[in-house]
Amino acid sequence: MYRFGEFGRVCVICLVLVVVVLSGAVAAPGEASPASSESPETAQTNSDGVAIQNVTLEGDGYDESQYETIGDHPGPPFVWQEGELHVNVTVESRGEDGSFDLCGRGFSEEGDSSVSFDCGELRLSADSTQNIPLSIDTWPSNATGNHTILLELSERSLSDDEIVDEKTVQVRVIEREGDLTGDGLTNEEEFEHGTDITTPDTSGNGLTDWEEVKKYGTNPLALDTTGDGVNDATLVRLGLDPTEPYLLHRYLAGAIAGLIAIAGTGVLMVRRRGDEDVNASDRSAASGTDGTETDRNAAGGTSEANRSPIDESILTNEEVVYRLLDENEGRMRQSQIIESTEWSKAKVSRVLSDLEEKEVIDRARIGRENVVDLRSDVDDVGVPNRRD
Repeated sequence: MYRFGEFGRVCVICLVLVVVVLSGAVAAPGEASPASSESPETAQTNSDGVAIQNVTLEGDGYDESQYETIGDHPGPPFVWQEGELHVNVTVESRGEDGSFDLCGRGFSEEGDSSVSFDCGELRLSADSTQNIPLSIDTWPSNATGNHTILLELSERSLSDDEIVDEKTVQVRVIEREGDLTGDGLTNEEEFEHGTDITTPDTSGNGLTDWEEVKKYGTNPLALDTTGDGVNDATLVRLGLDPTEPYLLHRYLAGAIAGLIAIAGTGVLMVRRRGDEDVNASDRSAASGTDGTETDRNAAGGTSEANRSPIDESILTNEEVVYRLLDENEGRMRQSQIIESTEWSKAKVSRVLSDLEEKEVIDRARIGRENVVDLRSDVDDVGVPNRRD
C-alpha cells in the first residue's frame, strides 16, 4: 500500500510537469505573434496585393506608327538604337500600402545585360494605382537585335529589397540608317512611308517597296495605286505608267494601233501604185511608142542573142550584176536586171545597194524608173568579193 502511494505521487508530479511544459509551449506563439507580423514571411504575404499591371513604350526611341498601317505586326515592337526610350509602368495596390522601388534592365538574346534603366520610387496607399516612367538615353552601339526588358518591383521595408513582382517586355533594337529587309529603303524611310519593316514588298503586288517609292511613285501599301483594277506590277511589265488609270492606257493603245493601221494601209497603196507604174514603163520601153519592137541596144539593153551566158554557180551576186552591166555598155534599168537575173525585186535592190555603197555603181531616178550605171573607174578586177 505504501509503495503504491509513493508511485502514485511520482506519477502525479510527472503529470503536472507535463501540463506546465505544454502550457508554456502553447502560450509562446501567442506572445510572439505581434512581432512576427514584421517578419519577411508575413510582409511578403501582405505585399501580394501590389503588382505591375501595364507597360507602354514612348519617346524618340519608339515610333508607334509602326502599328497604324500594319495590322498584323509580327514579333516584338521596334525601338531605335539612337533615341531616348521611355518605359511607362502602371503599378496597382489591392488593399495594401507601402513604399516600393521599380527598376529596369535590358538583356540581349545571349542573356548579357546590355543596358540599365533608371529606377523610380513610389508610395502606394490601399487600393490605388501609380504610373512610373523609366528611361534610357540610348542603347549601346552594338545592341541591335532582340532584347528583353526586365522590370522589377521591390518593397523597401523588406530585407535586401526583396522582389515582390516583375514583368518582361520584348523589343527589337534597330538602326535608323539600317535596312532590315534589304529592299533599298532605310529603316527610317520604311516608317516614314508606313511600309512593313519586316518584308521588302508590303503590298505583295510584285514590286519592292523601294521600286514603288523611289522608281515608279506608286503607293507601296496598295496592290493597285489608281484603283483601276490592274495590278501596279502588271502595268510596269506592259511598259505603262502605273500611276495613270488603265482606262486611259486602253484608249491610248487603241488610238496608237489605229494610227499604225492607217499608216500601214497607206504605205501598201503607195507601193502597189508604184509597182504598177514601173511595170507600165517597162512595157512601154520594150515595145516603143508606136507598138513596134525597139532595139534594146539603143536603150542600153541587150537581146537574148547578144547576152553572154552567166554561170551564177561560180559568181557572187555582185559579180552577176557587174557582168550584166558590163555587157550592156555599163547602163541598165533596174527592171531589166530583175528580168535578166530572175531574182526578186528585194534581192536585186539589196545587191544594188551593196554595190552602190562600195562605189561600184551609181543609181539615178529617171521618170518612174531606176537606171543603174557602172562607174567608169571600176573594172572587173575591182569588183568587191570577187571569187578567185
